[in-house]
Amino acid sequence: MTQVAERRSHPRVAVSLDFNIKSGEQLLAASTINLSAKGLSCMLSHHIPLFTKLGIFLMLPEPEDRSHEKIGPINCDGVVVRVDKVAKQGEERYSTAVFFTQIDKDAVERIQHYLQPYK
Repeated sequence: MTQVAERRSHPRVAVSLDFNIKSGEQLLAASTINLSAKGLSCMLSHHIPLFTKLGIFLMLPEPEDRSHEKIGPINCDGVVVRVDKVAKQGEERYSTAVFFTQIDKDAVERIQHYLQPYK
């Protein structure tokens, strides 16, 4: 079996973090399936159409082995780039991928720092 190399410049890492999505006036609570410095994937109970612009509010926890470091909040903008309908235990859910369109360099570095032990 041939292994496929990761082509993303910022590989996704499987982590589950609670965060909030703002779509128009609607605020939704969600959890990540995976996260990278340039986007995330999550499971939602609501369908958000492709190319919808979103506000993302994510709190990175302090690393357990470095309790003196504050990683803190990430506030950025994103756009929905993939939506897949998933039937889970009779309930419709939506696997949703978001690409960060507006994120400052400091936030990118903090995400990379947070994800480093998981790689």
